[in-house]
Amino acid sequence: MMQRFVYHARGIDHIETGDPCQDAFLSARCGDATVFGVSDGVGSRKHSELGSRAAVASAVLYVSNHLEPGMADADIRDVIRAGFAVAYHTVCGTARRTNEPARELDATLCVGVWDGRRLSWGQAGDSGMVAALASGEYVQVTHQQHDDGGGMIPLRFGPDTWEFGTVEGDVAAVLAATDGLLERLCPALLRETGQPVYTALVRELLHRTETDAKARRSANRRLRELIRHDPRMYTVDDATLVMLYDPERPPALLADAYYEEPDWEALRADVARRIQREWAAITSGYKHADVKGVS
Repeated sequence: MMQRFVYHARGIDHIETGDPCQDAFLSARCGDATVFGVSDGVGSRKHSELGSRAAVASAVLYVSNHLEPGMADADIRDVIRAGFAVAYHTVCGTARRTNEPARELDATLCVGVWDGRRLSWGQAGDSGMVAALASGEYVQVTHQQHDDGGGMIPLRFGPDTWEFGTVEGDVAAVLAATDGLLERLCPALLRETGQPVYTALVRELLHRTETDAKARRSANRRLRELIRHDPRMYTVDDATLVMLYDPERPPALLADAYYEEPDWEALRADVARRIQREWAAITSGYKHADVKGVS
């Protein structure tokens, strides 16, 4: 039977400043499927917590009310796409009612539909989704959206920036997270490797086998402690994670080598060398001034 685990907490920075948590989440059962989503309000915006709540609530409720049994993948993606349009207009409407520019409610939106095997999704911004295939592999389902200057692309930027898809393969578990936690599970240092998912850490989250309620409660307490206190999960940002899994059908376990801790020092050295090469290529045509004799 499908189970849900949620972690949702205000970040250290917002606790210190007295600002509200700008993350929001929601999930809803729809027949054999569950619709779930997370949204992260942009920290620099005045009322982004209103935008994140409006976005995820309107999208998840729309999708859950318009799914039908036996839908094809393309039809599910169309429903999610329509849900994003509803979220877009809901956020804009909320901005008008509060007499604020829409940009002051900027937020991300990441929504999924999972029926225990098939996962379809929509993405706007830098929240994201990670899945465990039944065969045991972990996959980064979505990718963070940023412009050329590194700025996050929010839901407000419209349909041309939104992305939708369906995972190829049988999905045994899935999580959606806002960027504070997502970037711990898919660290930047792994981005250029063959495996962008931090498998050693994600295994502790997505490999769930507790079939009775007491064991699940104990495991949930353990996971909350892991997210709060494990240095690998450290973030000062608001933190939200929604995970769906079936303890009677966990992902297969692969060879121990698949879960080995990455060589972080080697990865940092590789990044430094790549930056040096790129800098040398950029500056190769420039002549440097002779500064001899300058005091």
